[in-house]
Amino acid sequence: LNETYFHELSACSAVADMGVWLSTAASGYASYVQDAAATKHSYAVSKAINYIRQNYASKITLEGTAKMVYLSRSYFSKLFAEETGTTFSNYVIQVRIEKSKQLLLDSSVKLADVAYLVGFVDQSYFTKCFRKIVGISPGKYRNCQGKLE
Repeated sequence: LNETYFHELSACSAVADMGVWLSTAASGYASYVQDAAATKHSYAVSKAINYIRQNYASKITLEGTAKMVYLSRSYFSKLFAEETGTTFSNYVIQVRIEKSKQLLLDSSVKLADVAYLVGFVDQSYFTKCFRKIVGISPGKYRNCQGKLE
């Protein structure tokens, strides 16, 4: 846009033309800002969400993610909760559970391995989280092939 604006502005030969151009550019900028404000998540939260979705199998910490988006731990935690409606750790768990549901449909992947493949270090904690979110154990989910009634 900067290059386009520069060429448009340099093409103006009269002060009146510059005034019209400036009014149009200001209106475009205001529209852009309004669209950005209507975006569901801020840049920092969007970047964190993308990071979580791409790295769910790795160790993900609030501290590390906050540093990645150049915010303090406490401010990022507050911002994340306000914009997503859930805590950072709950969001990470939800993403991991969704990924585990896909793996559970593949019977060649052992139940014991699913937890580790999605980033849980403890299988019993994985089972507890899975049951809390999905309503049944991972084994039952696999047995019914993900078709919950």
